[in-house]
Amino acid sequence: MLLFNPKQYAREHADERSRQVVLKTIEFFESKGLKRIKEDDQAAEWYEDFLAFIKEEQVFATMLTPAGYGAEDARWDMWRISEYNEVLAFYGLCYWYAWQVSILGLGPIWMGDNEDAKHRTARRHRTGELSSRPQGEISKSPLLEFLRVGGSDRRNMRFLATLEMTRGENERRQR
Repeated sequence: MLLFNPKQYAREHADERSRQVVLKTIEFFESKGLKRIKEDDQAAEWYEDFLAFIKEEQVFATMLTPAGYGAEDARWDMWRISEYNEVLAFYGLCYWYAWQVSILGLGPIWMGDNEDAKHRTARRHRTGELSSRPQGEISKSPLLEFLRVGGSDRRNMRFLATLEMTRGENERRQR
C-alpha cells in the first residue's frame, strides 16, 4: 500500500505538467504549514489563498478541462484527478471537498451537448474567473459557479438543487 508522504513524494506521472501541479501544490501547503492549516480550519477561514493558488497555477485549466478545449496539456484524466484528490485530502478535507464539488459540477457540462458552455467554461478556467470568492453566502461559491455556466440544463439544476438541500440540512444540524 502506498501512503502519501509529502516529504518523500516520488510517484510516476503520465506527463511533466501533472507532476509540476502536484509538486507545486505540496509546496503550497508545506509552506503554509500545519499550524496555519489547522488554525484556518478551526476558525472556518475561507481559503482565499488556496483559490489564488489554483488560479495562478492554472490547476483547473490543466486538470479539469478536457483535451481540445484548453491548452495542449489540458485533459480530463481520472488518474491525474485521483492523484490530486489524495494530495488535497491529505492537507484538509475542505480543500478536497472544494475540488470534488468542482468535478461534480463540471461533469454535466463536459458530458452535455452545449459546446458554447464548454468553451465558456474552458475560457473561465484559463482566465481564473472561477477562482475568486464572490460576494454573498457560501452557496454562491466559485466552485458552484460551474453549474451556472451551463445555463438551464436540467442536469445542472437538479445537481444544484441537491447541493442546496444538502447545505440546508447541514445548516440545520449545526443549530
